[in-house]
Formats: sequence, C-alpha cells, structure tokens
Amino acid sequence: MSEQQKKGHHKKKNIFGAYISKILIFLGIALAGTLFVLFFAMPTVSSYVHKAESAYGRSVNDISLDESFTPDSLEAPPEAESLEAGKKLAVIKCDEVGLNAPVFYGAERASMRKGGGFYSKDSLFGEGGRSYVAGYIETYFAPLEYISVDDEIKVTTEYGEFKYSVTDVYEGATGEYPSAENGDTLVLAGIYPMLSDKYGSALYVVAQGEVN
Repeated sequence: MSEQQKKGHHKKKNIFGAYISKILIFLGIALAGTLFVLFFAMPTVSSYVHKAESAYGRSVNDISLDESFTPDSLEAPPEAESLEAGKKLAVIKCDEVGLNAPVFYGAERASMRKGGGFYSKDSLFGEGGRSYVAGYIETYFAPLEYISVDDEIKVTTEYGEFKYSVTDVYEGATGEYPSAENGDTLVLAGIYPMLSDKYGSALYVVAQGEVN
C-alpha cells in the first residue's frame, strides 16, 4: 500500500470515528432528556391529566363493577338515586339469536366492556318509560346483528322479569335516543368499533314491553 493510500485509509477511519461519536452523543442527550421527563416532568403532567379527568367526570374514567345480583330478591324497583355506577341491574336475553348480556348502571366504558351500560337518565325496566342500554357490537352485543322484528327479549332484574317484542331494527348515528312513544320501551344500541367501516354509527334494536 502506497503512502497516499495509507493516508486515505486513515482519513476514512477518522470520518467513521467522528460519525460514531456524534451518534453516541445524540443517544446520550436523548437518554438524558427521557430521564428528565420521567423523574421531573411526569408528576406535573400526571397532575394535569387527573385535573382534566376530574373536570369531565366519570364518563371518561373506568368504574368498579358491582356484579352481585339476585333475581327476584326485591319487591319493587330500587330508587334511581340509590344506584351507583357499575351496579348490575339485569340480564338481557334473546334466545332466537343467543343474546345473553349483563347490564350495569351507567353507560360507561367499564360497563360496556363487561356487558351493556344502562343510560342512567332513563326509566328502569318495567317502569313504563324508555330503558336505553348500549354495548359494543363486537362483544356482548354481537348477536344484535341477527335479531329480527317480533323476536322476544327477556330482561331479568332483581324485582322481576320483563318481556319485550322487537318492533324495529336499524342503523343510525351513535348517540341517537329513540323515544318511548308507546309506553314501556327497550332500546339496545350496538356500538361499532373504531376500526370498523361503520365507526360513528350503531345498530339500534327497539322493542315494546309486553302487557302481563
């Protein structure tokens, strides 16, 4: 190898070494920045997050579910004011399509992951008004895609069993609340997931209470 070739080879080694040094310096700075965020900034960020969640209320927070449930243990419906979010209210079944879903008080994320969430501003089952229950169509409410008009839905509560006959099935925007024009009305809303091409909509099943 000539003297000129040796110099060129040595120069390339120096350039490569400088390049490696810059990479190591960059990684060191990135690591130091990450450690700073973890140990110093995270408590402040966490405080802001908790404040934001408190401002929005429990609608953006998970809740603890109370799954204790004894059918026919009460003589009358409980007072709505006495119910806490996450309390199991009922079990909804439709034998024709294999629907079998627990219902929890409050249409919250935790309730809908474990079954259906009952809209707390509505009438309880069998009270003669609208009872609105929302759930995810890819889990417990998946059978709603096969339900038909005239199918029977049974709702078992701690104060009795109620039967409903399906009168309408349709897709609409998420957040629709069909009214109870004919007295005791059950509305089931199957919410489509974010990755679905139907995201932003829901499958609604409307059923009328049967007169005992």
